[in-house]
Amino acid sequence: MANRLRIARLDPRPYHSLAGGPGDADLHRRLDALIRRHLAGPTASLLAAPASTADGRFVEWYSDLSGQPVPLRSLSPSARPAVEALLANRLGALAALAERLEAADSEPDLARALRQALSYPGEETVYVVDGQPVLTFWGYRPLVAAAAEPAEATAAAAAGPAAAAAAMQAAEHADGRRDPRRRFPGRLVAISGIFALVLMAAGLFAGGLIRWPPWGPDYAALLKTAGDDERALHERLAALTGELEDRRGYCDLQRTLLAAKTEEDRLAGSLSTAVDALAAAHELCPLRAALAASQREGGDLEKRRSSAAEILVAQLERCRKQAEAEARKAADARKQAEAERKQAEAERKKAEAERKKAEAERRQTEKAQAAAEAATKQPPAPSDQGGQPPPAPPQRSTPPGLPPCPGERTPEEAPDAAIVLDASGSMRLPATASLAEIQGLLSQLGPLGMLGGAIFGQVAGGPTRLEAAKKGVNGVVASMPDDVDVGLVTLRRCPSANNEGFFSSAERNRLYARVNALSPMEGTPLAQGITQAGQMIDGVKAPAVMVVISDGDDSCGGDPCAAAQALHESKPLLKINVVDILGNGTLSCLARATGGQVIKPGDGVAFEKAIKQAAQDAIKPAHCH
Repeated sequence: MANRLRIARLDPRPYHSLAGGPGDADLHRRLDALIRRHLAGPTASLLAAPASTADGRFVEWYSDLSGQPVPLRSLSPSARPAVEALLANRLGALAALAERLEAADSEPDLARALRQALSYPGEETVYVVDGQPVLTFWGYRPLVAAAAEPAEATAAAAAGPAAAAAAMQAAEHADGRRDPRRRFPGRLVAISGIFALVLMAAGLFAGGLIRWPPWGPDYAALLKTAGDDERALHERLAALTGELEDRRGYCDLQRTLLAAKTEEDRLAGSLSTAVDALAAAHELCPLRAALAASQREGGDLEKRRSSAAEILVAQLERCRKQAEAEARKAADARKQAEAERKQAEAERKKAEAERKKAEAERRQTEKAQAAAEAATKQPPAPSDQGGQPPPAPPQRSTPPGLPPCPGERTPEEAPDAAIVLDASGSMRLPATASLAEIQGLLSQLGPLGMLGGAIFGQVAGGPTRLEAAKKGVNGVVASMPDDVDVGLVTLRRCPSANNEGFFSSAERNRLYARVNALSPMEGTPLAQGITQAGQMIDGVKAPAVMVVISDGDDSCGGDPCAAAQALHESKPLLKINVVDILGNGTLSCLARATGGQVIKPGDGVAFEKAIKQAAQDAIKPAHCH
């Protein structure tokens, strides 16, 4: 999934749609593909992608650009001219594209939709992301302007067919004056007629049928002049014929260009399909490179493989026996712990029974004392309120200076939440295993590496770290208020994290399914995951919380501490809380950079409690009841 930056959440009621409707994401997808086939990518980024909210009251606008979106009208006077010039340039390029498509009668529906998309209500719907203009409510007009359109149509009809005819005649006259090809046939006929008259006169003169002047002209001079004129006419006729051929060739070139453009569009579609196939096969490149390297090694590799296999089998057998012994030892320890727990439970029940018995005796004594005191007292005087209970105190509101609580805040004031979940290979280890136990076993297993970790997970039993984390994430998301939107980024392989999406309260079942489908992979692109999660949430106008759940540092060459510091500088209301599974303090810099906190699961089992504590600001702020 591509990066998606939320520009704004806006109310569509003040505007009128020319085509489609609020949140017409399919029309945006078609226009985006059309623009990218003909123009540069930044021009297609001019139109923001719409998405209606679940209740249909608002439209959220997204962009593939990166940065902090700001309204155009909030720019300084010195910064606005450059953005407005860039906006005018891109609107002009899109208008020219619509004209070309209409002239070629290519995709007329999309050409008409593109021309309508160039209309927008005004500068209040224009935003700027990293110096690039972005339009929201494209293809819309204000309701006042939409009501004025019928009046303009009535005035145009009142002008009558005479005005239309005059305009058509003026256009045709202008076309004839501008296009020399329309005058060329008449000019050629005139020259051909003159040339025929000259030839006829020369023939009559040569035959003696005419004579001028009668007193004896210089026939030699006249004949030479006629020959010169004839040669000039032949040269002019040849030049005009060449010009005609050139113009015919130009027309042929235009037809060839149109056919080439059609073929280019077809090839562009084929190229897009090939690029998608290449991207799908990109994950196989490391395996293919490793296969080619192994083939080059030849017979020596086979000998080394055989020797390594023998060593591995011997070590695996030793590890299996040691793991079985450890498993038996752990089972005996669990049985002993279970027996001690049952004994402690029995003693606790016994103590609880004695406490209840003592409590019953104390209550009985107090009841007897109260009855004795009541017998010696006078009945109380009636209250000033006629025996009615005092009124209930008013409901407590949010204290000044603190963020509003759920039920007291508007949708814009509700915090955003993003969860960065580590799904790398180390998350397949048992959730109940401590760091010392894992390091001790891996040092005993030697060169088996992660294979030893898998054997340890099978022997120890119980849920893995990822299984416990998934349960904790789904439980925390279910406890969040309905006005909190939740984003999810997973860390599974290098070099890039996976943006799983930004989910509203109505889409949480889809979020649960996405979390439950995760399985451990091989890499931890933590810095890239923090950056992606930061782009999904606000943190500037409204508070935002990011929960990072991981058991290690970045394994893909990134710098998570620098990424967190950069987010804090651009989003001062963002807080990053870290669930440090190993508890070694590697990820403490993320919390320090944003004023967050580091939570370490107790004894390796309290995942859900630790995750809930890290997301507490999004669930319910501490001052809310």
